[in-house]
Amino acid sequence: MKTTAKAPRILALIASNQTPSIHRQLVEAMVPHLGTSTLDWLDMMPFDELPLYSRRRQEAGFPEAVMHFYERVAAADAIIVASPEHNGSMPAVFKNLIDWISRHDMKFFQQKPVLLLSTSGGPNGGATNLQHMAKLVPFWGANVIDAKSFGGFYERITAEGANEATDAELKALAEQLLASVLTPQLVEA
Repeated sequence: MKTTAKAPRILALIASNQTPSIHRQLVEAMVPHLGTSTLDWLDMMPFDELPLYSRRRQEAGFPEAVMHFYERVAAADAIIVASPEHNGSMPAVFKNLIDWISRHDMKFFQQKPVLLLSTSGGPNGGATNLQHMAKLVPFWGANVIDAKSFGGFYERITAEGANEATDAELKALAEQLLASVLTPQLVEA
């Protein structure tokens, strides 16, 4: 028998309904360091028209998009959440999705490893929202492995890719994420 590692399935959750998104570009810059992982990309565009959560609406049933989100989280081995900061907090479309899904299952991240990322053109890099999210996501069943903000996005990542320092930071984060999910499995030779 020999030992092999199963390639992890990672949900790249871009908590933005903006296209193009610098948060997606940030995660894309990490992709070369994720090895043989399968990435499942999800942004907030499918949730743009999701009705604002209310108990009255919940009584009518959960929207299909919410349940589809739950299934995608369930299928993942790990999750990257890349979230913009809107007025010091998460975007309203993402918060609304959280309000819905947490009524279906408060621990919807299912104790999976979660890497939190944020960026912006300014020096703060969404750090205020990231600190807030890092406190909240454990209540949603996340096993937070790290939270990192990247200020000065446009100096860090260009059309040619990430600069050397940013690439090294992304590589270290990718290694942390992979270490949290790669478990050797015995297979017959």
